[in-house]
Amino acid sequence: RNSRGEAVAGASWLLTHLHDATTAEAIALQRGLELLEDLGCQPVIVESDSLEIIQACNGVIEIWSPYSAILADCFQKALRIGDVSFTHCPREANRLAHNLARHSFDSNSTFVWDGDPPGFLFSDTVDDVTLI
Repeated sequence: RNSRGEAVAGASWLLTHLHDATTAEAIALQRGLELLEDLGCQPVIVESDSLEIIQACNGVIEIWSPYSAILADCFQKALRIGDVSFTHCPREANRLAHNLARHSFDSNSTFVWDGDPPGFLFSDTVDDVTLI
């Protein structure tokens, strides 16, 4: 979203053979930061419903797990982007992300858009802005 709350781009990747949900969140963060870097977005507020990932990104906790290397890459990407902050967002407050992930799972595909969101996500973009 931009500073006016308008959806400008998004993506969802079909991830298979993952050990746990937190690893999926770490990979999603990594790929999301790649997208932000490609688009030249700044400043950036990264929201996730994974409290563990957000706490690690903010230096509140240290994680030693299989996805530690992924988070280290995320830190480097955030430094290259520049003005990046990380905040926890309850799952209920971000239906757009949930429905986008479900679409990739149900369609067994990766999905990326730039500009206006696809029709199946339009009501979610409006509802999420209304909650802000």
